[in-house]
Amino acid sequence: MSEERKKVLEMLADGKITVDDAERLLSALGESDRTSAPQRKNTIDFDGLESSIRSGVEGVRRTVRASMPHLRTAIRDASPDVERIVGEATASIPGFIEEMTRTIRDTFGQSREPDEERFPAKFERDFTEDATIEPGAQLALHNPRGTIEVITSDGNGNGVRAEVHLTVHSLDDDSARAAAESVQLTQEPGPDRLVLRPVFPRGREDATYRLDIRLFVAKNLRLDLHTTHGDLLLPEMASDLVLGGDHGQLRLAGTSGNASVQHNHGKVEVGRVAGTFSLNAHHSSLELDEAVQETSINSHHGSVRVRRIGGNLVINSHHGALDADEIHGNAVANSHHGPLTLQQVAGDLTVNSHHGPVDVRQVGGSLRLSSEHAPVTVENISGELSAQSNHGPLSFGAVGKSAVIRCTHGAVVIGPVNGEVTVESDRGPVHIRGAGGRATVRASRGDVRIENPAGEVLAENNRASIEILSSDPVHSAYTLSNNRGNISVALPEGSNVRVQGFVRRGQVETNLPLEVSANGQQGQVVSGELGAGGASLQAEVESGTLTLRRA
Repeated sequence: MSEERKKVLEMLADGKITVDDAERLLSALGESDRTSAPQRKNTIDFDGLESSIRSGVEGVRRTVRASMPHLRTAIRDASPDVERIVGEATASIPGFIEEMTRTIRDTFGQSREPDEERFPAKFERDFTEDATIEPGAQLALHNPRGTIEVITSDGNGNGVRAEVHLTVHSLDDDSARAAAESVQLTQEPGPDRLVLRPVFPRGREDATYRLDIRLFVAKNLRLDLHTTHGDLLLPEMASDLVLGGDHGQLRLAGTSGNASVQHNHGKVEVGRVAGTFSLNAHHSSLELDEAVQETSINSHHGSVRVRRIGGNLVINSHHGALDADEIHGNAVANSHHGPLTLQQVAGDLTVNSHHGPVDVRQVGGSLRLSSEHAPVTVENISGELSAQSNHGPLSFGAVGKSAVIRCTHGAVVIGPVNGEVTVESDRGPVHIRGAGGRATVRASRGDVRIENPAGEVLAENNRASIEILSSDPVHSAYTLSNNRGNISVALPEGSNVRVQGFVRRGQVETNLPLEVSANGQQGQVVSGELGAGGASLQAEVESGTLTLRRA
């Protein structure tokens, strides 16, 4: 609590101001606090990644002034274009806010369960409604309370039958019977659509109604069905479906058409959907066997389990686990407060994760990742990698192309990488297990270890070590700088490099034929050529040890 608020409350307690005066003062202070308080971002910002990496790595200390123009060019070329990452990922996610608004409205707009103490009398009645529907038209039935079960026939007939079991609760037997006899299931034909609508007595608030409906239709009939406080059950269909439910189970064996589902407070089970599939769910779990084409899922407070997606997938998951086996297109996953597990994504993958671990086995395309407060593990990426993380470790296996990573308060492990690697890390170690192109690292308070770099190496660190290990002879330039930490470089037999090293406070250790001398201060200088010379190995240590040894 701020000092200003304390003073206002003290004046109120002492009777110096009225309650209204205190309320106005506290309100004004609240507006001021909200105005001045920094706003917390909900997603990690990729937009400044390229410029930040460039500006950071360009600050690497140079030991030889002649190398500076070349170094600037190398660093500029090292950073790939990742400015559009967040924009593209966000554009891929559909309008979940509108869907969520509708979900909340539908959820809280439903009536409560019958009060049997208030309405002790019960009356049951069975009746049937037969209808004819035009070929190609859609049948719509929204049941205010009760179960809908669909039973199909293989023919292409235009007949529809609804068998209704009605249950009425009221104050006494006569009231329950009278209310039940007034209930109807009316037909409302329209252009390309037939609506079956339950009609109840008007002006009566002394009864509650439940309709359990068995719906007999042709297998290829398009359906728009919704029910509340009951189950929605469908067998294999051959048509487009619009389905919804509240406080019940929804089970669809499958369809050769498209399926759109809106469901709240109940389990959703779907078999094979040959067309597109979309789900908007609140407090509902989903088990989906297969969706052959495009799929979009918006789930709040419920787990999502998917076996196979044949096309692209867009998913927004809040407070629930997300688990998918096969995605044969591109995928965009936005996960909040729940684990995300993907076995195989054939195309590109974009992930935005908050407070939930990410575990991905195989990405056939490129990966764009934003993560906060959780570990990330990806085994294999065939394309490019762009990743950013706060307060969580990053572990990446093989990367087929280039990689750009920013991480704070977490370890980074990556490789081997076939292309260039650019890493910016703060308060976490960096381990690059092989780089086919240039390796650029700017780190602080975390050890840096680079193994088997095939190209140029640019590395800067502060308050931790830098270690470069290579199993093959070195023929590329190394530019290394460490403020308060050691630098160690292993040079195999056959390396061709020109060495120039400077330790301001500390020492040089080497078993190579290099010249070591005092720098006139509290450190040492090392120089010389290995093999035919050529590539420049420049190293500067502000305070620590520079080790150059034979691998």
